[in-house]
Amino acid sequence: RSAAWSGIERVKTAELDWSSYDISDSGPNTSAGGVLRESWDLVVGSDLVYGEETAALLPKVIKSIINVHRERGENEPTIFYCQTLHRWGASGFDESFYSNCQLNNLCLTPVWLHNFGHCTGNTDLDSKAVEIDDGVVSLQQRPAVFRISCSGLNNRDKCRHLDGIAKKWLTYSKTWQLRKDDENGKSEEECMSTLFSTVLEGNLL
Repeated sequence: RSAAWSGIERVKTAELDWSSYDISDSGPNTSAGGVLRESWDLVVGSDLVYGEETAALLPKVIKSIINVHRERGENEPTIFYCQTLHRWGASGFDESFYSNCQLNNLCLTPVWLHNFGHCTGNTDLDSKAVEIDDGVVSLQQRPAVFRISCSGLNNRDKCRHLDGIAKKWLTYSKTWQLRKDDENGKSEEECMSTLFSTVLEGNLL
């Protein structure tokens, strides 16, 4: 519909049930089989992970698309995915998505981060881009763009290098929350200790 309004022709839409990611179970005439067996040059997605189930299924669908191209001797498509980090002030299944990409041997190459811009190629600088000042009391949502590819033998070292950045971005909310919880716990402990000392001193006086 959007394509028609924009005057773009030759656009098709098709339904894809993510649970049918295994093409061995999907015939070529089924919706899943047809979409997964297509030759794609570019695959783009944004904010498709909203729970544990989709965090597990999306990497499997992507891996299936890549495998089909490889089996036919074709170049794998260029795949970009935008994940809004820290959704709902927490992880928003960022960490689960990262873990499932690892399980499916997918390489996540960080490309762009909101309020930072494009990655610089400097591992230390790009890794720290997701960090916020200690005085900030809550995490804000930050869209991040990743390029997804298969971490095969030819680019395993490169993926291992980039994985540290992707892991930092996609697990930062959990790390940040644990640190905040620890700080709050220490703060409460200090307050109680001070109160106890004051009461004890008063009793002694």
